[in-house]
Amino acid sequence: MEDSTINGNIREFEKMCDLIISDRLRVTWGGKARIESKMSPDIIKKAHKAGCRGFVFGIESASQRVLDHMRKNVKISDVEAVIINSHRAGISVGCFFIVGYVNETEEDFEETLQFIKRNHQYIDTIYQGSGLHILKGSRLYEKAGEYGIILPESSSDGEWCTTDGSNSAIIRADRLKRFNSLVNELYQQ
Repeated sequence: MEDSTINGNIREFEKMCDLIISDRLRVTWGGKARIESKMSPDIIKKAHKAGCRGFVFGIESASQRVLDHMRKNVKISDVEAVIINSHRAGISVGCFFIVGYVNETEEDFEETLQFIKRNHQYIDTIYQGSGLHILKGSRLYEKAGEYGIILPESSSDGEWCTTDGSNSAIIRADRLKRFNSLVNELYQQ
């Protein structure tokens, strides 16, 4: 079973785990999950007992400033705790990162790289996307001027940039190259 946010409601997630355990079902499952402080070590262990063998977390960035801008409503300390506790419980951990988000600075990007270095032994798979396209209808698209974004002429063109020049296609491509280089270095052992 896989759901886009398997733990979107922690109370229901825990109930599901309790039912699987009490019915002595022998199932293996996992899913995309949110990181939040309510994902306690006890709930994570219960998930493993109920057959959970994998979580993929949409971390996006390890910069608190970027996460706040994204309205993720999560603290980096919670991100690390949930990843470590999941790994220790025997649950495979996948993490998705966005490289080159609109307000990402070089310092924010470095925080993400340092986070990966610090936690790579707890992360089984790293997925990445780049801030290449700003989708029509999204908050960033609709409020581009407020966020200092210059949108391209064509919606299929990923060449958006910021008015101050701190984020451009060239900068995003460079960061993506460095991100992939680090991931390859850490996981080619």
